[in-house]
Amino acid sequence: MAAFLVLLLAQSAYRLPWEEGKNFRCTQGNDGRLSHNGDARYAFDFSLPAGTKVCAARGGKVIEIKEDESEGGFEERFKTRSNFVKIDHADGTTGLYLHLQKDGALVDVGDTVLQGDVIALSGATGYVTTPHLHFQVNKGDSWESIPVAFADVAGNGVPTADGSYTSANPGVGPLKEEIWLLRRQTKLALQYGAYAFAWVRLKRLSEMKVKVKYEPVDGAKAELEALLKKGEAHADEIEKMPIDDAVRAWLLARRAWNGTPVEKRIDKISLQSKEGYAAAHARALATDKAQDAFLRGLKGEFEGKAPDLAYKEAVKAAPESDFGRWARERLKR
Repeated sequence: MAAFLVLLLAQSAYRLPWEEGKNFRCTQGNDGRLSHNGDARYAFDFSLPAGTKVCAARGGKVIEIKEDESEGGFEERFKTRSNFVKIDHADGTTGLYLHLQKDGALVDVGDTVLQGDVIALSGATGYVTTPHLHFQVNKGDSWESIPVAFADVAGNGVPTADGSYTSANPGVGPLKEEIWLLRRQTKLALQYGAYAFAWVRLKRLSEMKVKVKYEPVDGAKAELEALLKKGEAHADEIEKMPIDDAVRAWLLARRAWNGTPVEKRIDKISLQSKEGYAAAHARALATDKAQDAFLRGLKGEFEGKAPDLAYKEAVKAAPESDFGRWARERLKR
């Protein structure tokens, strides 16, 4: 049962590591007599001609590259001379793409790649008889392969020797930059308590239609739900605070959650009739003004407009507040 679950999970996560619509033969599968034994027991060899674009079978972070070799052959001396790209999948596994051509890595260490991104050019370096791509998924950062299946391979998802397979690995193409920007802006918005900005971006991510499984999109819906629950909980907390804290938090929350489903809950909070409201409101105005200016500056950054004037307003309005401090940070960016 455990092996079946591993296989099922792998099948949903991986796609064949070349461009969508192209067909290549599997020249050696798992437990292949030629060289797929020991640590390489669960590897696959695909007949990609030298110079063919290699695509990420699964997204992740590039952690290691070798691309300085120019030769290959079926001799012992070539066993450690394969060019490769290694990608960390962030779940205790890494993808290994082997036998790439010299200077064939099209990514750098530290790059984040999406499933379907072109990452390298195939070749015939290292322990080879002909040009091909060797692909395996390893346990952690080791070279020990583990069972893996592909969502675009019929049946059990495991390619077998002499079978021909057509990739359905389209990647996210032009959406990559938009996804990256939305994730970056969401992170900044949450960092500065600009929950309405984060909500808009997470909603956009959750509604994206991509053909491949990709966590920044797949996880957005859950993040969105968690964010809204946070807002509801925040509203409950405000009603229990002493009047000074409650008024300040209420004013900040109204702007922070403006335009989101939480706004209605914030608007239901009634503080005006409570003793000390007028004085507390007057004391909170400077921070309220600083928040308004800071959010205008952050919005300007997101929209590619000059934000410095708004940030300077925030600093002037309440230099010792969080918004004044954050504005100073953004002015130094």
